Amino acid sequence: MSEFVLALGTALVTALLADLNYFETAVLVALLFYSYRRTQRYPQISKAFDKLARRRALAIPGVIAATLLGRLALLPCVSVPAPLVPDEFSHRLLGETLSIGRLTNPAHPLWRHFESIHIIPQPSYASMYFPMQGIFLAVGFLLGHPWIGIWLSTGLMCGAICWMMYTWLPPRWALLGGLLAVLRLGLLSYWMNSYWGGAHAALGGALVLGAIGRLRRRFDWISAAALGIGMSVLLLGRPLEGGVLCTAALVYLTVQLKPLRVLRRAAPALVVLTIAGGFLALYCLRVTGSPTTVPYQINQRLYGWPMTLITYSPPGIHTEHPQLQQYYDWEIGEHNKLRYSFFSYTVERLGLLWRFYVGPLLSVALLGFWRVRRTRPLCWIAGLILALVMLEESGYPHYLAPACSAVLVLLVQGLRVFRLYRPGSSPMGRTFVRHLPGLLVALVVLRAAGLPTLPVVQHKNYTSWCCTLPGHYDRESLEARLRQAGSTHVILVRYHEQQFSTKEWVYNHPDIDRAAVIWARDMGAQNAELKARYPQRHFWLAEPDEMPLRVTDCQQTPQTCGLLP
Repeated sequence: MSEFVLALGTALVTALLADLNYFETAVLVALLFYSYRRTQRYPQISKAFDKLARRRALAIPGVIAATLLGRLALLPCVSVPAPLVPDEFSHRLLGETLSIGRLTNPAHPLWRHFESIHIIPQPSYASMYFPMQGIFLAVGFLLGHPWIGIWLSTGLMCGAICWMMYTWLPPRWALLGGLLAVLRLGLLSYWMNSYWGGAHAALGGALVLGAIGRLRRRFDWISAAALGIGMSVLLLGRPLEGGVLCTAALVYLTVQLKPLRVLRRAAPALVVLTIAGGFLALYCLRVTGSPTTVPYQINQRLYGWPMTLITYSPPGIHTEHPQLQQYYDWEIGEHNKLRYSFFSYTVERLGLLWRFYVGPLLSVALLGFWRVRRTRPLCWIAGLILALVMLEESGYPHYLAPACSAVLVLLVQGLRVFRLYRPGSSPMGRTFVRHLPGLLVALVVLRAAGLPTLPVVQHKNYTSWCCTLPGHYDRESLEARLRQAGSTHVILVRYHEQQFSTKEWVYNHPDIDRAAVIWARDMGAQNAELKARYPQRHFWLAEPDEMPLRVTDCQQTPQTCGLLP
């Protein structure tokens, strides 16, 4: 019990101190106090907002445009992100592979020199992830930069959430929910500002939940197509959490209608889902050699991760490279937290999810969402996905992304209830809801500015509402300098740290041999194999753990780099 109380207190303090949440809390208290003193009315703005909300054909594209144009406006403050963590490099490899017309890449004969976290080297060289995030990144690669795909997917996510809101809420509240998605998730969350993923799963979940709300009342081809596309996006992106959401949604639809009528209305969606399933089977066949074996399973056999659910029993794995072994040991530690410190670990992860989806300003909405009976099915569906996420090892916000639109609907419903709550003659609820969009805009500007006077550790290239990760941009700048210098290069990476960190540098392009810069692990005397294969390339030794970064020219000191036979 004492461990649980300590974890609860630690999670609360951490959540308030991170991401300017203490500032949000102060603003919230000040606003609620102000609401007892006076109120301001904006009838013209309110009428214009209601008029726009009733015109869905303008409101939904407007939400998409607000996301896309708003993020472009922030580029001077928050630049285009560079990949930071292993997940991002893996997704980027998949996107680049798809952009050149391949599903996977042939295994490299010297693959042991290029082993990377979350990338399988055998039986083919590929990402371990499902392909949906890679598909959006491939679109970005084809348009000039992989982040363009993230930018577009996040805009579509916010538009889909707004479309879904119109199914469950009155027009003005649906549009408010769409703007909430833009300001809370669409501009400065890590879904927009990294390659980690999340937006595609939220997009798929919004399409599914919006479609079942419409199909419950009547059949129309747009809703049936949206259901099929949403289920397909979830299948190709987050099949576990997405599968649970789709099953729960179809069960809800079956309870509302007769099974035969459900089959008729969902038949077009099942056709689309079948096509997506065929593509996934083909993808697995090309990557793993079997249509029923996903890359995750190959990665688990080789390296022991991902460790997924609490019931998973990690195999005893010993890898050749110390960094991969350190990552395995870190995964074991996280899995043991899940198995042996479940309650305290759950509180810690719930704090993370609260920071991302809710925060202090929206916490008042949690007081009343259950009172609205119409959206209770979404509460059950979101609760089911949340329970599943708590049984998984990590539980980052993008794990809950399929239920993101349901969470936002519940928050908006809570705001509706809070708006009607007026103790005595106080206009507290009305004032709060009226000022909420402006407050969120102010917080976006504050976070984007990254004011140095505020005690927030935050890198401008990686702005988030839930977590801040250490960057290692020296890798990107080093590769850029070598590309500009001309010729071709091999960079041997030598680590000194004795524990896992996110500073992993060994990631390569799909066609390793043709890349201008190749990254390889320092393997001592075995480095001579690389020199024999690439005799015309210039070799360098990079030591990322040194401050500042140490880069050695191996042509001058071949013995130091292990290049002598």
